[in-house]
Amino acid sequence: MKLNINIQYLIDQNGNKTAVLIPIEDWLNISNNFVEFLEYQDLKSNLVSAYEEVESMIKGNQEKILLTDFLEELD
Repeated sequence: MKLNINIQYLIDQNGNKTAVLIPIEDWLNISNNFVEFLEYQDLKSNLVSAYEEVESMIKGNQEKILLTDFLEELD
């Protein structure tokens, strides 16, 4: 995925890039997308954990719980 962002660089007296400037609208878009990505990663991690917990219950390695008890834990 290639972004079409107007990037400008600050350089020192030796020509080395020292900083990046991007338009604020692009920065807001990038930061919003990053937040959404982190939320997705968190959800994915929780789903993987829940799946592993269910597998453990099916194998008898972990005690099963009633749905009502599970829902009470969420409160």
